[in-house]
Amino acid sequence: MKKTTEFKRMDAEALKRHMDGHHEKEYLLVDVRQPAEYETHHIPGALLKPLPQLMQSFDGLPLDKDLIFYCHVGSRSQAAAMTAAEEAVFEKEIFTLEGGIMGWTGKKQAPMPRLTVFEDAWTLSGFLETAMNMEKGAERFYRAAYEKFTKSNFAKTLDVLAGVETAHARLLYDIYARTGDARDLPPFETFYQDLKGDILEGGERFDQCVARLGEIDVNPCTAVLEFALDIEFSAYDLYRTHANLKFDDASVAEAFLSVAQAEKKHMRMITAALDQC
Repeated sequence: MKKTTEFKRMDAEALKRHMDGHHEKEYLLVDVRQPAEYETHHIPGALLKPLPQLMQSFDGLPLDKDLIFYCHVGSRSQAAAMTAAEEAVFEKEIFTLEGGIMGWTGKKQAPMPRLTVFEDAWTLSGFLETAMNMEKGAERFYRAAYEKFTKSNFAKTLDVLAGVETAHARLLYDIYARTGDARDLPPFETFYQDLKGDILEGGERFDQCVARLGEIDVNPCTAVLEFALDIEFSAYDLYRTHANLKFDDASVAEAFLSVAQAEKKHMRMITAALDQC
């Protein structure tokens, strides 16, 4: 039996069709939120497996059923589905429910506006400059979140995340310094300081992301960390995808894979922090 190594997305309507068209023994709904969230409301028949515990071990989940992960708005379930697929032990389909239980109940959260940030930047140097700008945008966002929630129990996680975004930008700078377009390149500190940092990975505008922070009034710990998971997943997807492109220097692809691997570690760090919520 071929093992599943990729996951798929489905919205609430697709989930309802899936449930109507499959026998109960053919699939399992997995709620990866915290117990208090599950007790407040959950999709009937869903198994509770909080993401922090799930990421430590997938033992207990059936290998021969479709697995459908969901959370509040989709960020945590996306991390769960990605990790489950990478385990490469499951025989059936793996899904994440887009919109989470908010979408299931019809309370859809408006998605963050997305930009096509690489439309005119498909050269290696253009990609690297754009990617470094997004790393700075993520760092600025985490700094803004840290300042807003500095007294919270998840503030330290935000501070660490801000620091690693700068480290990633430095790694990308080192790649850029090896390209033929790097003549008269200023030192990293000067180059990084001059970046606007006006977008984040995935193309979210920095100012709109910060505005979203100001709208959080219920359970800020979960909301901010879910936001962080979205950022880190977008970064992972970005670098993992571009690592598959052909470059003259093989070390470029290796560097992108290293950054992608680091993004996964950050998702695990954020997941662990959810236990504080």
